[in-house]
Amino acid sequence: MNDVTRMHEAADWLVRLNDAPGDEATITAWLQWCERDAENLPAFKRTQAVWQSALSMEKPRLAVRSSVKPWFAVAASVVLGLSAAVWFFARHGIDSGRQSYSTPIAGRASGVLPDGSKVELGAGSRITTQYTDLNRGVTVDAGEAFFSVKKDAQRPFVVTAGNLRVIAVGTAFNVRRGDDRVVVAVEEGKVRVADTVDAESDLAAVSAGEQAVYLTNAHHLAMAHIKPTDAASWREGILKYENEPLSAVAADLNRYSTRKIVINDPAIAELPFTGTVFSSRIDDALHALTDVFPLALIEHADSIELSRR
Repeated sequence: MNDVTRMHEAADWLVRLNDAPGDEATITAWLQWCERDAENLPAFKRTQAVWQSALSMEKPRLAVRSSVKPWFAVAASVVLGLSAAVWFFARHGIDSGRQSYSTPIAGRASGVLPDGSKVELGAGSRITTQYTDLNRGVTVDAGEAFFSVKKDAQRPFVVTAGNLRVIAVGTAFNVRRGDDRVVVAVEEGKVRVADTVDAESDLAAVSAGEQAVYLTNAHHLAMAHIKPTDAASWREGILKYENEPLSAVAADLNRYSTRKIVINDPAIAELPFTGTVFSSRIDDALHALTDVFPLALIEHADSIELSRR
């Protein structure tokens, strides 16, 4: 394929993705086109850069150009995942006041929310936004998200993850939601957290360099000190865990792994793990576990089982 044809195809994909944001069939077809030739993705990114540059230079005209949708920068935001895959930050309309944003397994993405706050989604994650005149509401449905909140004292930024509510005005923090816990880590500023089930519970403050671990079933909140830069180290491909059960670690790693990690033994599931895992080297980390714990790995085509040795 010559360069002219390739650029024409890249421009065509930009239009198709713009017209059908979040459409899985279109995204799948685009990914197949990217994989067909090593030069396709670079061509697409060059075309996208030109398009976005043109949009930024024509800002005064955007309000009157019906052909340019205001959410295009989010719907067509492409990110290079840690596994070298490229994904979209898919945005799906639910109703007039709610939007859902998601990433696939082993993908990650970033975008701008309606109020100007920024969000970065980890692999296999999903959030839903619902803004009102009184507050800016975000629900972490699955996975994790890092928020850089635009300051607005009149409308708090409220993140809900299971039974935990996180309230911020202008700050930067990470929320990771698992099956039995929610981890809130603050990089900058301060947030307040509360258990939504216990209406009388006092709000706890979590400041920069602190991490709150909320156990869903026990309704218990524990605090720990961290480096502010570790609040969302997953953005650099570094997954850090502090005294978390292997079941929680495995569930989190499953968002990054193409092979599902399975633990069928409750005793193994409760083993505490403290350490660092590189999201691009999950298999190596699992093999290293056998040097620390009495574990054996049973590898299958689509899964890795942790069992007793």
